[in-house]
Amino acid sequence: YDIIRDQLTELNPNHPHLANVGAPLSDVGMRGKSSHGIPMGSQKKAKNRAEFDKWLGVVSKAIGVSVQNLILHLSEKLDGCSFSLRYANGQLVECLGRGEGDEGEDITSNALKFRGLPAFVAHPITGEPFTGWIRAEVVLFTDEWKKVDPLMESNPRNIGGGIARRSSGVDSDKLQVMGFRAFDENAEVLGNTEEEVSANMEKMGFMVAPHLLGSPDAVWDYFTKWGNGRSELAYWIDGGVVKINDISSQLELGESSNRPKGQVALKFPANGTPSVLEDVIITVGHTGQITPTGAFKPVRISGTTVSSALLVNWDSIAQLDIAIGDSVDLYKAGEIIPKVLRVTQRPDSRKVIPEPTCCPVCSSGNIGKKKNLDGNETAHLFCLNPECSAQSSGKIGRYVNSLKILGIGDEILESMIEGGLVENAADLYTLQDQFNEFSSLSMGTSGVRLGESRAQSIIDEID
Repeated sequence: YDIIRDQLTELNPNHPHLANVGAPLSDVGMRGKSSHGIPMGSQKKAKNRAEFDKWLGVVSKAIGVSVQNLILHLSEKLDGCSFSLRYANGQLVECLGRGEGDEGEDITSNALKFRGLPAFVAHPITGEPFTGWIRAEVVLFTDEWKKVDPLMESNPRNIGGGIARRSSGVDSDKLQVMGFRAFDENAEVLGNTEEEVSANMEKMGFMVAPHLLGSPDAVWDYFTKWGNGRSELAYWIDGGVVKINDISSQLELGESSNRPKGQVALKFPANGTPSVLEDVIITVGHTGQITPTGAFKPVRISGTTVSSALLVNWDSIAQLDIAIGDSVDLYKAGEIIPKVLRVTQRPDSRKVIPEPTCCPVCSSGNIGKKKNLDGNETAHLFCLNPECSAQSSGKIGRYVNSLKILGIGDEILESMIEGGLVENAADLYTLQDQFNEFSSLSMGTSGVRLGESRAQSIIDEID
């Protein structure tokens, strides 16, 4: 996104899209929306030291302080979703998503379940029940992300944002609130400096992101260290947020296109590792979803060898304009998920990745896209044949994994299905009645017999 936005800036620096904050609200599935008491903006971005230095020069000149004497506040830029919490007499009365900045989606019922959201908030100075606004990031920690998305098919930011907006409220208690700004009932910032604001929010019971004060050089050094060590964190960050520590100086600088001039977001570089797309493997999941996975020339990224990455669906393939034989840059999103950053070279010999016309497992021509709740088609292709063996094995395999039943690998499971011993997870509990057939099962292409001892140990494990 940042790369495409930079390209647009070069092509048309006055394009109205560049002034947008957040995303427009959809009327589909909307829980209700309200206006923000204090509009929620965004931040200017700097993706390298030169752009950071340019920002420093502008703000130092505007407030009459030399660059060397600027006192800056640096905090981790959490890769979550921003929300505004409104309190009255110490109680939470409203939680709104950022939306486009002027109004947001009301998710108050879910917010009451978020971790780190104090049941009662007192004013940090007077001790009276707090009335005002809290700006916070809602974050899905990596451990919780792996629980709700075991295959890590998405990322914690997108999944966390989806959970926060669920009408059912399911999994809302897995989200963590981390505050970054507080305003009193008169819409005044609760502190004279960023350091005071952070301290006041901690007194109110909110977790805040790690932060520090320093000179421009010290801030850049710490930002670089954070980038090198972010894979060790318990949550994702995608950069750092730098603010003039003095709040009055920030107010003096004002805003431009809904972005405070006294703040800048330092973004980690999206550097990729060169590789080549050598093949595409198409698989069918337990829901029937047909997924293309790229097989790449193996490369080392962040300490591990990467040879495959999801291409997601054919809309994504078209958007990347990627084909077999192309040179690409690979990276790990959040230091975990291998992804294609960009295509760097498209040779004449490249082979287009055709969209399948039949299921690669059951050969059924009954494939297509399903519809969302709003009636629109999904981006993913599905095998719509309910008898597809991939869907049966996928569902049974997911059940086996969820209960941690040991001994049933992919080869054994596929042999059980092909031998007619199981059609669904319930059939696992009748294997004892078919013990002779089960123990005589031949394993895949090797033809090796399962055997009575191994068959009995699997049945015991299931029990």
